[in-house]
Amino acid sequence: MKILHIIAQLPAKTGSGVYFSNLIREFKKHGENYGIFGYDEEIDYTFEELPENHTYPVIFGKEPLNFNIVGMSDTMPYKSTRYKDMSRDMIEDWKRAFTKQIMLAYEEIKPDIVICHHLWMLSSLVLDLLRDKVEKIVGICHGTDLRQGAQNPKLKENYVRDLNRFDMIFALSDRQIEEISKEYNIPLEKIHYTGGGYNQEFFYRDNIYKYDIHNNFINLVYAGKISDSKGVYELIDAFKSLNYGTDIILNIIGTPQGEDIKRIGEKISDSKNIKLFNAKNQESLANLFRYSDVFILPSYYEGLGLVAIEALASGCFIVSSDLKPLKEVLGDNVNKSNAIKYCPLPNLVNVDTPVLEEVPNYVKNLASAIDIQVQRVKAEEKIPEDVYESIRVHSWENIAEKMYKIIVEN
Repeated sequence: MKILHIIAQLPAKTGSGVYFSNLIREFKKHGENYGIFGYDEEIDYTFEELPENHTYPVIFGKEPLNFNIVGMSDTMPYKSTRYKDMSRDMIEDWKRAFTKQIMLAYEEIKPDIVICHHLWMLSSLVLDLLRDKVEKIVGICHGTDLRQGAQNPKLKENYVRDLNRFDMIFALSDRQIEEISKEYNIPLEKIHYTGGGYNQEFFYRDNIYKYDIHNNFINLVYAGKISDSKGVYELIDAFKSLNYGTDIILNIIGTPQGEDIKRIGEKISDSKNIKLFNAKNQESLANLFRYSDVFILPSYYEGLGLVAIEALASGCFIVSSDLKPLKEVLGDNVNKSNAIKYCPLPNLVNVDTPVLEEVPNYVKNLASAIDIQVQRVKAEEKIPEDVYESIRVHSWENIAEKMYKIIVEN
């Protein structure tokens, strides 16, 4: 069986990019895999999941796409172009470049299954080009695509058409199913809930490494985009308000872009226990999680919040904003345990922008939630074993097998 995976952006550094790469890794058990994805030589990243002759990258940063990779979120962890800022000519150039690679891949490999990430412009283009040529075309919703549609209805109207042509769609959370059906006029029976997975080969506990080697400090960690929608600046304010000594460190893992470079630099310049650096890849991030104690996800919006699951699998206590998709995926056993402490979200102006007047109270609540988990670490509490058993269900090995079974049986 030949499986072609397609995503419009880099196959790494974001939740959907990591999803893309992990799905390929697991689907290698079931046949030959190939990939189409955005790529920019200026970004420090090498795609290693497939041999070069199985990839069809669309190159940005040089003609004919003399602009940065177009990202599904307005702020990406690398230089990017926002969909809403694309001119008509840019969109046409973008479509032609992807069309060329899609058709080249089709002619050379004749895939049995095509898997498209994000219910957005590229998925619509793939359906236009391959619907009558390929046995099965599968869509994956990451949540950020729904947000793009809400924020850019004109783009959706003009370039996202007839997604009901998909044979099936996978949703990260059960609550997305009705929204996907409504937004894209897709029959409910075509939409399947799978959740999101973590790479069990990278994300796992090592208590000797954590408690015997790195036991001089309590390490808190955030990993993700450096942007307002992720609540990073509120996290910094909350951490500062706790006035911890230098034995409690906040590690912010991410690569700021544009104005956020100066902004976050100024925000942490007066602190001796806040560090900002990047993790080169999933393996290095997992290694950091293994010796960290508390992972914090202060986002105002997440399609799932997979990184919190990765951190929990690595042995971290969690502090998270009250993200319904994450709570749904984790389930009562995890949600009611000491493993995770949720912080109520402020009211939102849109999907990821808080009401300004409510931000100070959010910062206060976030600080309280962080301190609860820090005190658990100090008291040498441990996360119960049955919580880890619940988390193992969300390994990529399990989720990919579930997805593959649905694909071949429908």
